[in-house]
Amino acid sequence: FDEAVSLRWAIAEGIDYMWPTTFRLVEEKHPPVYYTLLKIWHYLLAPFGLGMNDAALRALGSLLGVLTVVGVLLLATRISGRTTGLLAALLTALSPVLVWYSQELRMFQPATTFVVWAAYFLARAWQADSLRPRLLWWLGLVMALDLALYTYLFSAFMLPSAGLGLAALCVFAMLRHRSAQVHELRLTRRDKRYSSRETAQGTDSLS
Repeated sequence: FDEAVSLRWAIAEGIDYMWPTTFRLVEEKHPPVYYTLLKIWHYLLAPFGLGMNDAALRALGSLLGVLTVVGVLLLATRISGRTTGLLAALLTALSPVLVWYSQELRMFQPATTFVVWAAYFLARAWQADSLRPRLLWWLGLVMALDLALYTYLFSAFMLPSAGLGLAALCVFAMLRHRSAQVHELRLTRRDKRYSSRETAQGTDSLS
């Protein structure tokens, strides 16, 4: 029944009616981004006679599932290295839940895709070395989060998660900076002690 509702909104209704109606969440409790994607996908398939083909329509979710795997690969590689990235991507690709939802004509898979890419953009924004790339990555984060929210309302749980992630990154950065300062101070003190000893030894030898 839920998939039939998706088809009705995506195929039977026009954009001029679908967006105002779904955006207000009155007649339909889900936002309009997924229905818009499905409508575009339907238009692309229609010239080939596949506009109402079940497998062809479900292929949209499969393609978004592939994008999810790619996003997880890039995110985990960026954070923890290539081996971790490959393992995370493999587990994502073999996840029964994600495989199941990638075959459904519902908004859960695209919402997952947008959330994963939002997390990737967040990681890139944090690690950017200069202002311009950082602003571009932040813009990507905002756009991905907007798409996720207008696809599935429960994507809002990503917002506090992103905030906690940023807070953790800030704390780790402060601790790392503090540790580097302490290490540098210890090296400076050690060098001063060695210098004092060498000076004292030189004075003794002269005397």
